[in-house]
Amino acid sequence: MPGLASDKPCQLYEIIGNFETPGQGPLNNHEDILERLGDGRRHWLAKIWESRRSIQQEPITASDGEILAEPIFWFQVDRRVFACFGNEEPGAHTLHKLEDNGIDICIIRPGEDLPSQLA
Repeated sequence: MPGLASDKPCQLYEIIGNFETPGQGPLNNHEDILERLGDGRRHWLAKIWESRRSIQQEPITASDGEILAEPIFWFQVDRRVFACFGNEEPGAHTLHKLEDNGIDICIIRPGEDLPSQLA
């Protein structure tokens, strides 16, 4: 097929290399999260990222697209959502919206030990 062959086979590697520096790990791509949590949370955050869970940095939404909560990051294990809001706590209204939409949420606080099912 025309256009598939290239005289620059390293071009793709160079593009990929712009996203993550080899040997430095994925946390370098999440400096914005560390800025919000504090650099002292780097090890704690690394443990979460190394768990190979699908970490989301988008709002938690209802099936109709309504934004229910805006944590710094969140992930799901089985049917439970684990969310980090940083040093702030979600308000009662947010927690009620999540509950009303059938979302079982566990708030994880920066630096705290993770629940046993995540360890």
